[in-house]
Amino acid sequence: MAAVASQTAASTLAYSAAATAAAAKGTFSAAVDYQIGATSGDLMSFDFSIRLDAMHAALHAAASTYNTFGIASADAGAGTDLTLPGSASASIDTLRAALDAVAAARSEMGAVGNRLGRVLGNLSNISDNTRAASGRVMDADFAQESAAMTSSQMLLRAGGSMLQRSNGMSSIIMALLQ
Repeated sequence: MAAVASQTAASTLAYSAAATAAAAKGTFSAAVDYQIGATSGDLMSFDFSIRLDAMHAALHAAASTYNTFGIASADAGAGTDLTLPGSASASIDTLRAALDAVAAARSEMGAVGNRLGRVLGNLSNISDNTRAASGRVMDADFAQESAAMTSSQMLLRAGGSMLQRSNGMSSIIMALLQ
């Protein structure tokens, strides 16, 4: 029990250290490892930093030229006026690139969530099968021991019966000799 508690505490500390390292300045700056099996070597690693950096750059490119009301700021430069067809098309392309970057990041995170869900289902299935197998082994051991006990009881009764008969024979012989 103490070994399990210390292993759990060590896992919690390792996770906290990894989460702290991975979440520098609110971004994923390193890969995140998930232990997905019984041993410490069973890991699934994900690195979101590249996808999130690309998403941040695309969002920054789309949003940096406008103020909070969506109006081009004075230092925005050419291509930000939404009333001109060419500028509006360029702005739409920039916004489309930003939306695509967000969709790609969401897609990758969804795929990771899906993989982790599958791992959870698999580990749950392994746990259920292990419990069921353990129960069957215990049932088989119980049946084997019950059969051995019944056999021993039958031999004990047969031996007692033989001993009783032999005692009865000796008393008959003693009676005849007198």
